[in-house]
Amino acid sequence: MERTLRDAFEWVILGLLAVVGALLLFWLGGWVFTLLGRVFLALADLLWALLRYALPVLLLLGVGYGVYYLLKRKG
Repeated sequence: MERTLRDAFEWVILGLLAVVGALLLFWLGGWVFTLLGRVFLALADLLWALLRYALPVLLLLGVGYGVYYLLKRKG
Protein backbone atom coordinates (compact mmCIF):
# COMPACT_ATOMS: atom_id res chain seq x y z
CA MET A 1 0.00 0.00 0.00
CA GLU A 2 1.69 3.09 -1.22
CA ARG A 3 0.96 6.51 0.25
CA THR A 4 1.24 9.60 -1.84
CA LEU A 5 2.06 13.10 -0.77
CA ARG A 6 -1.58 14.03 -1.35
CA ASP A 7 -2.74 11.32 1.10
CA ALA A 8 -0.35 12.58 3.75
CA PHE A 9 -1.54 16.16 3.16
CA GLU A 10 -5.20 15.08 3.51
CA TRP A 11 -4.42 13.31 6.81
CA VAL A 12 -2.63 16.40 8.14
CA ILE A 13 -5.58 18.64 7.18
CA LEU A 14 -8.04 16.17 8.72
CA GLY A 15 -6.00 16.10 11.94
CA LEU A 16 -5.89 19.89 12.07
CA LEU A 17 -9.65 20.07 11.57
CA ALA A 18 -10.13 17.55 14.40
CA VAL A 19 -7.89 19.60 16.70
CA VAL A 20 -9.73 22.82 15.83
CA GLY A 21 -13.08 21.07 16.44
CA ALA A 22 -11.92 19.77 19.82
CA LEU A 23 -10.67 23.22 20.82
CA LEU A 24 -13.99 24.73 19.77
CA LEU A 25 -15.85 22.20 21.91
CA PHE A 26 -13.62 22.92 24.91
CA TRP A 27 -14.12 26.66 24.44
CA LEU A 28 -17.89 26.27 24.19
CA GLY A 29 -17.92 23.95 27.21
CA GLY A 30 -15.95 26.53 29.19
CA TRP A 31 -18.53 29.19 28.40
CA VAL A 32 -21.39 26.87 29.35
CA PHE A 33 -19.79 25.90 32.65
CA THR A 34 -18.96 29.54 33.39
CA LEU A 35 -22.60 30.47 32.81
CA LEU A 36 -23.81 27.56 34.95
CA GLY A 37 -21.36 28.53 37.68
CA ARG A 38 -22.72 32.08 37.74
CA VAL A 39 -26.29 30.79 37.85
CA PHE A 40 -25.45 28.46 40.75
CA LEU A 41 -23.65 31.27 42.59
CA ALA A 42 -26.70 33.51 42.18
CA LEU A 43 -28.97 30.76 43.52
CA ALA A 44 -26.64 30.16 46.44
CA ASP A 45 -26.65 33.89 47.25
CA LEU A 46 -30.45 33.92 47.10
CA LEU A 47 -30.71 30.92 49.42
CA TRP A 48 -28.18 32.46 51.80
CA ALA A 49 -30.14 35.72 51.93
CA LEU A 50 -33.38 33.83 52.53
CA LEU A 51 -31.82 31.79 55.32
CA ARG A 52 -30.19 34.83 56.89
CA TYR A 53 -33.45 36.78 57.11
CA ALA A 54 -36.19 34.15 57.04
CA LEU A 55 -34.71 31.74 59.58
CA PRO A 56 -34.81 34.15 62.55
CA VAL A 57 -38.36 35.17 61.62
CA LEU A 58 -39.41 31.53 61.40
CA LEU A 59 -37.78 30.79 64.75
CA LEU A 60 -39.62 33.71 66.37
CA LEU A 61 -42.90 32.57 64.83
CA GLY A 62 -42.28 29.05 66.12
CA VAL A 63 -41.56 30.29 69.64
CA GLY A 64 -44.65 32.52 69.48
CA TYR A 65 -46.80 29.62 68.35
CA GLY A 66 -45.38 27.42 71.13
CA VAL A 67 -46.20 30.07 73.75
CA TYR A 68 -49.70 30.51 72.29
CA TYR A 69 -50.24 26.74 72.31
CA LEU A 70 -49.09 26.39 75.92
CA LEU A 71 -51.23 29.33 77.08
CA LYS A 72 -54.27 28.00 75.24
CA ARG A 73 -53.78 24.49 76.67
CA LYS A 74 -53.57 25.78 80.27
CA GLY A 75 -56.57 28.05 79.88
